[in-house]
Amino acid sequence: MWYSFIGNGICNQVLGYHSFIGAGVSNQTAAGAKYVFVGTGIGNVIYGSSSYASSIINGNNNRIYASASKHSLILGGFSNKITGKYSMAFGKNNTITHDYSILIGIGATTTAS
Repeated sequence: MWYSFIGNGICNQVLGYHSFIGAGVSNQTAAGAKYVFVGTGIGNVIYGSSSYASSIINGNNNRIYASASKHSLILGGFSNKITGKYSMAFGKNNTITHDYSILIGIGATTTAS
């Protein structure tokens, strides 16, 4: 799409605006997503037409889902999922469903405060 970039890899797909995939296999940014970044890895996806300024740096099978996922970050790991905005995950099988959350570890899930 407009002003987007894929550096290298296999089966990577950029459908958003001003988006970037550095390398890897089967990474994807969604249609309508803006200013999103996937560094490298396998099967990382940033979903949603309103995703804005979110990033997955590295890892496998990480997901940032979107109706309101803005400024969220997955540093790396395996099967981390974020649906909240201004949130960050690192590790394995972490799930963030709330805004302004940070999870580092294995199998953690955010809960309402």
